[in-house]
Amino acid sequence: MNDQSFINFILSNLIMDMKANDKLTHDINKFINNKDKIKNLLGECKIKRWVLMAPVCNDRRLI
Repeated sequence: MNDQSFINFILSNLIMDMKANDKLTHDINKFINNKDKIKNLLGECKIKRWVLMAPVCNDRRLI
């Protein structure tokens, strides 16, 4: 891998990480903004654990 290919690889990973972080933030905000609707939908069911499924996670800040 030459220097330019390596730089492109690093930049594409950084962009993917930023997009993943933005999506996660957006999705969590949807839960927060719709908490009353979700509570009505789930009733007495309590969520104790949820799992984020992501195809690639190259950034420790997402964990």
